[in-house]
Amino acid sequence: MVSGRGSSSDWYRNLEAAPADEVRIGAHTWHAPAHRVLGLDETVRLLSNYRIAHPHLWKRLSPLIGAPRDPDERAWRELAERLRAVAFSPRIPSS
Repeated sequence: MVSGRGSSSDWYRNLEAAPADEVRIGAHTWHAPAHRVLGLDETVRLLSNYRIAHPHLWKRLSPLIGAPRDPDERAWRELAERLRAVAFSPRIPSS
């Protein structure tokens, strides 16, 4: 999940204050999911892969997050430094 407003997004600040109670993706709900903030290189890869996989959506999304439509390496890094990306995963119940 990417915060288009970086660390000033409400959901990101809430996550910094306390772990998420649940995450819903489509019909799936994860209760008390694990999460980690992605590093700079991981965020660059995530955004770049998204652009490749969804070029038409990227054309609409990029202006909303202040990204060029066809970023070079420097622009990817600047974008990743400004945004925040978080990976969520379901917790595996302990036996």
